[in-house]
Amino acid sequence: MTEYTFDDDGNPVPKRTTSRGFCENFAGEDDLMDIFHVQGDGYDVTLSLARKTIILKNVNPGTGRKKKGLGGLFSKNKEFKIKDNTIDLNSVIGVKLKRRRTGEQKEGEGVCLGFAVHVMEHKSRSCMRERMVLFEHPSDALCLRYVRKIEKYISEIPGRPKSVKLFLQHYAGAAHGRSLLKNKVLPLFNLADINVDHCEVQHTEFIKQEMIHINIDDYDVIIAMGGDGTVNQVADGLLTQSQKDKDIELKPGFSPTKAKVPLGIIPIGVTNHIARSVMGSSDMINAVLHIMLGNIQPVDICSVYSEDKFKQWAFNCQYGYAGNVMKSYNRLRNLGRRGLEMAIYKSMTKAKLRAYECDVEYIPADIGDRKQVPCWQGCEVCWNDEKAVDDDSGVTTDVVEEFNPLGMSGDSDTLVDLAKEPNGGGSWRTCKGQYLNVAIYVIPGREALAPRGLSKYTHLNDGVIDLVLIKTTVRKEFLRYIKRLANQKNQFELPFVEVHHAKEVRFRRRWPIGFNYKDFSFNEIDYEMSRRENLNRAFTPDSSILEIDDPIEDEPPRRFQSLQKMNTEIEDLDLEDSDDSDDSVKSKPQETERVVNGVRHVRAASASDMILVGPAYRTPFSEQERMQRQKRQQKKEEKKKAKDEKKMKSVWNIDNEVCREDELSFKVHHGLLLVCGRGVPPDTEVDEGTLLCVPSA
Repeated sequence: MTEYTFDDDGNPVPKRTTSRGFCENFAGEDDLMDIFHVQGDGYDVTLSLARKTIILKNVNPGTGRKKKGLGGLFSKNKEFKIKDNTIDLNSVIGVKLKRRRTGEQKEGEGVCLGFAVHVMEHKSRSCMRERMVLFEHPSDALCLRYVRKIEKYISEIPGRPKSVKLFLQHYAGAAHGRSLLKNKVLPLFNLADINVDHCEVQHTEFIKQEMIHINIDDYDVIIAMGGDGTVNQVADGLLTQSQKDKDIELKPGFSPTKAKVPLGIIPIGVTNHIARSVMGSSDMINAVLHIMLGNIQPVDICSVYSEDKFKQWAFNCQYGYAGNVMKSYNRLRNLGRRGLEMAIYKSMTKAKLRAYECDVEYIPADIGDRKQVPCWQGCEVCWNDEKAVDDDSGVTTDVVEEFNPLGMSGDSDTLVDLAKEPNGGGSWRTCKGQYLNVAIYVIPGREALAPRGLSKYTHLNDGVIDLVLIKTTVRKEFLRYIKRLANQKNQFELPFVEVHHAKEVRFRRRWPIGFNYKDFSFNEIDYEMSRRENLNRAFTPDSSILEIDDPIEDEPPRRFQSLQKMNTEIEDLDLEDSDDSDDSVKSKPQETERVVNGVRHVRAASASDMILVGPAYRTPFSEQERMQRQKRQQKKEEKKKAKDEKKMKSVWNIDNEVCREDELSFKVHHGLLLVCGRGVPPDTEVDEGTLLCVPSA
């Protein structure tokens, strides 16, 4: 009998089958034993669901029939090497009945050849691939018995998806997304009878709009097929929609809930630093197999705010040098990886490499005496509790929480555990100065140009932000830092690199006191007139009871005011039938009276209240030429100002997407997102990065 739990609305939900209960379901299953031809030899094949294996025993050891067709290298690579004559059923991804059909026969018709078992095998320590084992037998009934038994076992394996939603970014990488989806990805999902609902990304807001209209509960995995930007958009839409379904408002200090379903990544981009950090490889088939086998790894992610408004979710963010690289690469995307290397080289030139004035604030994270070790599978630093992976209905509570001492709501300044802080201080730490690059790493950020990661000692699931600040230094020293990203040396040992472990980070760009340019918006005559007028009003007797008008900042010059009043008066004179034919000026100032609380107050009319009436004269040619020269000079000064501002400002590189905000805040959330993968195996062979534009160290 199926056991149920109940959700927040009281609806019954079937309990997830544990691995122990899964094994007990097949404890009483009878074994199947028959003779098949496998890879040219006869074998006694025993299918045992209780032992979770397919056991093969050679009938005639030392003999075997000769294989037909092409031999040698091609056929050898396609064979699955059966170790100890045993196939583990947990490594089986699908089973199909094989038939030989003619052109007129439909699917399901034809001569039975046997059944094919599609198995996962390790191509390398960090990369898997799919291989097929064909069990040849002419009997339909016999082969169907084996097929149905194996399908029943696979369908009961906990964690394996049945239905997935896939977002394809066709233009990622070499822009071969459609052909890869049709020829590589969909056939693999069809082997495991996984229903794939796929759509192609049309514009930047497409994924966000789709996530609003679909029901996430209808899918077991949400897949992003593209580069790092596509992965970021899908993760952002998945987490944002999960918060809305729980009625959690996205604001600073909120406690988020975990994503409803895992995130699958099929990397086809250029860098793929998110996929490499979680799976250890950017191989597309390896990523699909992780999704099909149900491998899940909890991963940290940070929320990004702009002026106390939620902006997006992100993994790795950089400002300065990395932002300039992304700006240049956006114009060279058609060149692929070569375009990225050209952008890196261009950003390291003397004309482009510069430091930026920044204010960085952070709350330190308590990491104790943690050693600097990379993040591998089974990492002791990361939180790998399997029970926490299965529990996706709870709300995560961060170590750093918003707390209001005057009330119960969490909407005040950040509260930190003072007992764990050095010197008993739980306040923000501040770093001010000129930095070539400001980096916020939540995951290691492994990629081809940095095979060990942009931050080699950042972990996937430790709830800590690694804040890396590269101070201003000479170009030669900065090249040393770039070279160490591709080799085994520690780039954080350089004297101009600062590393801080934080829970929250605030960033603000600083502007200098002034620019070296002439400001044409300042009029000295208008300023002096307004200053004297304010002084006269201030020293007028009984100024305490006189009404003094505040000066208007955007008030036009008085010459134009008088001309406007003159034109208005002329129009009024033309409309009225007046006996006065001569133009005149009201030279005598008029007085205004005002009675307040029985006291009569008199204010003399100022010069601005006088109406000037007279003929309008044409502007002299000398004045026109002077104004034209001034206008040209003003354009030059504005271009100079814009150029200086451009040099003092960079952009954010958020998961290889450009963000032009000047003030951002970041907060890490521990294990909030589940990603299909197992981490990087500890015995993975890491090749040295190849960056053609930078000489090797």
